[in-house]
Amino acid sequence: MPVLAAAIAWLTGGNLIRLVATLLTGIALGGWGAWQVQGWRQASADLARERAAHAQFRANERTAHTASAGYQQEAAHARIEYRTRWRTIETIVDRPVYRNVCLDDDGLRELNAAIAGDQPASR
Repeated sequence: MPVLAAAIAWLTGGNLIRLVATLLTGIALGGWGAWQVQGWRQASADLARERAAHAQFRANERTAHTASAGYQQEAAHARIEYRTRWRTIETIVDRPVYRNVCLDDDGLRELNAAIAGDQPASR
């Protein structure tokens, strides 16, 4: 303790005003140093966050690329091709359409068979 008192007396020259000025300067320098250290810590945390975000972005990019490649392969296999087929109808069955009845003779026969519970006649 006497060494500390001697160091303070030597720094201030034994003057109270110089002692207060020295203490305030020390406090200011300590605050400035703490501010700098806090800035370094914040910059380090920001860099770690940025690196983690970049790594996540790269992982998402790889996942999207893999999904896109899989989709392209599936789309190549499932491509729809349209083909036109032409067939000629050999016979044309022309039946009259009656506007005053709901069912024609064939329809009436089918309905009566369904009511009776019989199998409809096969053609």
